[in-house]
Amino acid sequence: MQTAPIENPSSAPALLAFSPLSHYVGFGRSRIYQLIGDGEFPAPIKIGKSSRWLKSEVDDWVSKMAAQRVETAA
Repeated sequence: MQTAPIENPSSAPALLAFSPLSHYVGFGRSRIYQLIGDGEFPAPIKIGKSSRWLKSEVDDWVSKMAAQRVETAA
């Protein structure tokens, strides 16, 4: 199976490793994996033995959390 080469590397989706993800959302490893297990946080993409998160999915999750905060405050 052959895949098409990425013509423009800047169009590739942004991926976050765990450490930047943790800093971005302000949660540690156990809380992030607990949320994933509960279906409340985006699951990682496995690349070999590494886990990476699509930044777009994490951004969507942050926006969803912000919207819930606004709804709760109203």
